[in-house]
Amino acid sequence: METFKNPPSRYRPIPFWFWNSKLRKDEIESQIRDFHAQGLGGFFIHARFGLETEYLSREWMDCVRHAVAIAEQLGLEVWLYDENGFPSGIGNLMVSRVREYRAKYIDVTECDVSSGKTIRIDLPAGEVVAAFAYPHDRARVQLDQKTDLTDCVSDNQLTWTPPRGDWSIVVYSKCTLEDPNDVIYGVDYLNPEAMRFFFDYALDPYAKALGEYFGKTIKGVFTDEPTLLPWHHNGSWHINREHTRVTVWNDLIECEMIRRVEMSAAEFLPHLFFDIDETTPNVRQAYWQTVEDLYLRAFYEPYRKWCDEHNLLFTGHALFEEGLYLNTDFQADITASLAKMHIPGVDHLGEITETPYGSGNLPSQLTNLQGEKLIASLGHWTGKEAVISETYGCAGWSLSIEKMKWIADWQYSLGINMLCPHAVFYSIEGFRKADAPPSQNHEPWWKQYRQFAEYIGRLSHVMREGRHIAKIALFYPLKDFWGKHAIGREGEKDRVLSDSFDLCASILPRLHYDYDILPEQALTSAEIKDGRIVVGEEEFEVIIAPISITESTAASKLREFINAGGTWILPPMTRKDPDPEHMRRQAEMLSGDGKVIPVLAGTIDRDSVMFALDNALRDAVKPDVRITSPSGKLLTDVRYVHREIDGKHAYFIINTSDQPANSVISMETMGALEEWNLETGEVYPASNVERKDARLCTQRELPPYGSAMFVVDPIVEPEFRPMREVTRTELLILPDEWMFDTQQPNALILNDLKLEIATRGLGTTYTYSTWFRCDYIPEKLMLMLDDVEYRAALMGSMRMTISVNGTTWYNPEFGTYLDTGFKTLNIANAVVRGENKLEIVISHSPWAGQPLVLNCAPKLLGKFACDIKSRTIMPSVEAAQSGSWTEFGYANYSGTALYTHSFKLPKDTRGKRVIVSLDSVNDAVEIIVNGHSADVRLWQPWEADITNLVAKGRNTLSLMVTNSMANFIEAQPKASGLMGRVHIFAEDI
Repeated sequence: METFKNPPSRYRPIPFWFWNSKLRKDEIESQIRDFHAQGLGGFFIHARFGLETEYLSREWMDCVRHAVAIAEQLGLEVWLYDENGFPSGIGNLMVSRVREYRAKYIDVTECDVSSGKTIRIDLPAGEVVAAFAYPHDRARVQLDQKTDLTDCVSDNQLTWTPPRGDWSIVVYSKCTLEDPNDVIYGVDYLNPEAMRFFFDYALDPYAKALGEYFGKTIKGVFTDEPTLLPWHHNGSWHINREHTRVTVWNDLIECEMIRRVEMSAAEFLPHLFFDIDETTPNVRQAYWQTVEDLYLRAFYEPYRKWCDEHNLLFTGHALFEEGLYLNTDFQADITASLAKMHIPGVDHLGEITETPYGSGNLPSQLTNLQGEKLIASLGHWTGKEAVISETYGCAGWSLSIEKMKWIADWQYSLGINMLCPHAVFYSIEGFRKADAPPSQNHEPWWKQYRQFAEYIGRLSHVMREGRHIAKIALFYPLKDFWGKHAIGREGEKDRVLSDSFDLCASILPRLHYDYDILPEQALTSAEIKDGRIVVGEEEFEVIIAPISITESTAASKLREFINAGGTWILPPMTRKDPDPEHMRRQAEMLSGDGKVIPVLAGTIDRDSVMFALDNALRDAVKPDVRITSPSGKLLTDVRYVHREIDGKHAYFIINTSDQPANSVISMETMGALEEWNLETGEVYPASNVERKDARLCTQRELPPYGSAMFVVDPIVEPEFRPMREVTRTELLILPDEWMFDTQQPNALILNDLKLEIATRGLGTTYTYSTWFRCDYIPEKLMLMLDDVEYRAALMGSMRMTISVNGTTWYNPEFGTYLDTGFKTLNIANAVVRGENKLEIVISHSPWAGQPLVLNCAPKLLGKFACDIKSRTIMPSVEAAQSGSWTEFGYANYSGTALYTHSFKLPKDTRGKRVIVSLDSVNDAVEIIVNGHSADVRLWQPWEADITNLVAKGRNTLSLMVTNSMANFIEAQPKASGLMGRVHIFAEDI
């Protein structure tokens, strides 16, 4: 229980720490101590865009050593990141600089031509492997009547005069990734020599410099987004292409294919892109299996071996966990690859949970949920202690801790149990602040982060203990998909297979049937025991799999399962409503003591699939958990995950909705029921406990995005306490007029700048000019400039002058605000009432190297209110009503505001709890009564028990409301502050 109450570092959030500026040991130490104070468990040292200390240099290693020493003192974990930027493998662009180590791919050129004219077709730069022409009519291309055009190719151009008729031309070019600037973000992960270069360059220096810490303070190394196709090149190489008829290449593929299926590249490549004949599925499966085997051999297996030899844990994630199309095209077989990791992982981008995925050049997936579930399942059936998620990248500066909890809860309900927040930044100076934010340690709510860190620590602790319980196995039909999928196209067969898999993956949690995704190789090696499929510590009573499973290597295992009394559910495999008789005839091909249940619904109508799948599951298995409203309506937005820990059963319940959910949670396990409070670490008997239909039931009001942890001890007899509603009586609603005071400087962003550039013999001068108005002059009015420190001069340096209404500062001595790169200067003495003119002049010597000019708008900071439209500074607001503070002079304010009110209880509340309840706040609040903190609320409910703080007579209520950094950084007036009325309730004890 002590571990639950005070979780050790290993369970707490361990974020990416972006080392993205000029590193200083004192700043490194200061930030690490701050991380510790806010409850982090450690950090991943991640070289990132903006880094000014030479990567992997002696200075870099000295900084890493210093960070490790401070972390060791504080009991924090240090994890390494294997790249400067991403994707891992480019080796700080040193690996990809070698041409033979760059990503290679087959690029297909296609066009239709008619007889009569000589045609000339420009081809991609590369070596033509094969070129064919096929006759076609309006109905189909006649792929079995090809004409070889390879001899018609010269200097990346095909010249040919077609005979009579209509023809389709297809050319297969073997290409190497190129870039006019020789900046290549793509390497050949199938090339063992290239990967050895990467390991030698990126990993061995750490072993030499810091090996004594390996397996101690330094726990492991993170690899990030390796991919068969060079997705990251030029931002998004794949999306920027005109077509996606492209696949990974290495000459070893042809050697292996000749050995495995006796086909040269010219023979097997057409099968990958077209349906040639009945052998096509087998050729495609052989190709993708070959790619996966080479991928393992060159990258994943040597990486795992290196980590094992150096006593480090191998972790990270691959590019695109989501769905059959992306798993195939970018990873071949992601489950086989990530099984080599000690801690496999996913990433989850944006302020979202479940959503459709893919657009443009990415084939659509009905849900992104299957990516999370796939890797978590891999962790379950391979016995990994942890499955990590890199989470919150690209969620933006407006992300709240409530939304962070919502996203993490959703991921943990799917089996994730280790959180790597993306990210904490060394610096947010200049362009750095736009690098997939937020930077959590620069958010105003960072000072309250420890509460979130402890919540995650407790949740991770429980979710890593014992074993996962789920009765359903969802078959991962990847190899069947390989056979159906023509690269760069979506056909009816592969689209239905993908949609069917996505639908089942998404619907099962809504129906409260937890599951693991089971690939063919895992099912093939499974044991059938007592009518269950046993894989590792997982035991499944039901498998959901398409009829094509009978043609896989797992077919004999499926028959054994059916004969032992297991249940096979056939999912929808048509876009139309299926013929029931046809489905039943398919099912009759297996006999035994089990059940074969077809889901009689097409994949187009999601509701019909949900209804049919629910009926099939009810007929197949007793639900482990069922969650309904008190009236019995299924609550599909409430989810669960179940783990058995030392004979006890832990159930994590979450509400994924922004609406409250009065939930009746029915569990198959019977015993004494406790609630383990993830916010406080307290453990106590659950209330509202009943036996109903031979099941253990508890009723629990879950707030929006709320969660609860219940633990059942089956050895101890349950104590049944009748379901009861807690009665609340409203004592008063506070008047909507508050004393108001900001705790940090307000900002006026001067984003309307005029720029003049003058070049003369001794350099270039950049003159920025703008204006603002003052109806009020604060005692301190700070001009803040972002990213103006010149650090890369070859000879000479930057000269700066700042003028306000003719008062000039030459190369002023700056203070700082929020970040050491945010420079401040008090200009109050030069400011006048009315219009003020500001001029910033930056001069560069021709010997000073590339000039550094403003890349962020100047800001005025101080104790004031302002009108951002007229750029006018006004006196501070001292009284306000509820509603966004952006509407009354604080549009660009990010920080904390103090709302103060007094109240007197209208009647005696002895024997009652007194609750203060806020309708809404953006984004977090500390509730203080009579100078004492009642609670810090980072997520709903926005309320606190103030029974022991209220006194007879007048009481003072203070609300410290904190928003996000979006207003200050992005100049976006995101609604902030006290957003509704405040109520005082009396509640039954």
